[in-house]
Amino acid sequence: MVTESYMPEEERDRLDTLGRYLVLGVGSEQTYDEVARLAAHICDAPIGIISLIGPEKVWFKSHLGIHVTDTPRENWICSQIIARPPVSLVVEDAAFDTRFARHPLVADEPHLRFYAGAPLLAADHRVLGALAVADTRPRFIGLSELVALEALSRQVVTLMDLKIKEGQLHLVSENLVKLASTDGLTGLNNHRAFQESIRAEFEHGHANKRPLSVARINIDLFKDYNDKYGYACGDLVLKTVAEILRRSARPGDTIARFSGEEFAVIMPDSSGKEAVDAVERIRARVDGHGWTHRQVTVSIGVTTSTVTTPDADHLIVEAGLALYNAKEHGRNFVRHFSALSLQRLDLAA
Repeated sequence: MVTESYMPEEERDRLDTLGRYLVLGVGSEQTYDEVARLAAHICDAPIGIISLIGPEKVWFKSHLGIHVTDTPRENWICSQIIARPPVSLVVEDAAFDTRFARHPLVADEPHLRFYAGAPLLAADHRVLGALAVADTRPRFIGLSELVALEALSRQVVTLMDLKIKEGQLHLVSENLVKLASTDGLTGLNNHRAFQESIRAEFEHGHANKRPLSVARINIDLFKDYNDKYGYACGDLVLKTVAEILRRSARPGDTIARFSGEEFAVIMPDSSGKEAVDAVERIRARVDGHGWTHRQVTVSIGVTTSTVTTPDADHLIVEAGLALYNAKEHGRNFVRHFSALSLQRLDLAA
């Protein structure tokens, strides 16, 4: 066992290398089990192990033929691979080897006697662990079997490297998806993401007979603000309003930058009153913010689906009409579509 207080720099570096693989404590996986099984078959051994040497324990990534997932590092056989040149280690009878005889896997069940392990060497030549075969009886291993074991140990490291690359590719893919759906200035969902979300939420609400409310939020007189104070100040207003929206959002709400100075909020399972109350809080927070150059306000249009709402596009248009009415009312105002003296739109007409 190597305690952190007295850990040599070389061991810290080795553990850092192992940590980059993100495999310690992770359960067995089929690809690794197949390599361990092949190693046991080639060496005609009942036990195949892929072990990873942590600071205090040795973790068994694969443990075919033995019902153990980890073991104390102290006095365990594969730990010797770190303390000596990184070459294969063969112990023909651990019970009579003073280095290992007292280890629980040797002294107690399953009473391991034979061990042959090839080191798992990372690209920086640091030892990660070992691919090993074992038996409960003393025995020998031939040179050809040992060479095969070493070749398979290199394949284990190749698998581990591939897992890292897969993780990196997955992260890149996630970032690309996020970039494609995120507004670069505010960090909110962009118009494309909004369209995808509202359609999905509408279908879900329609199928479950639950209301869906949508709000469109426009910064009042924003063009005048830009013209007077410049685009840098205008961008700061956009980011500040976006942050107010983010802090005001309820669990389950989706916020998006709908267009230039317009934002949108999708509110699943929200009645008209609940939606109006929610966006009224947004309006008040924008109005009450300590703006630098001049007062900034927003006008908000809201609508809520009913059993007769045909699709998500109707909600977008209705919220837009309610927004237009809020502007006409004098700005810095919230208007629900139901308050308009209009019938529900028939966009197909």
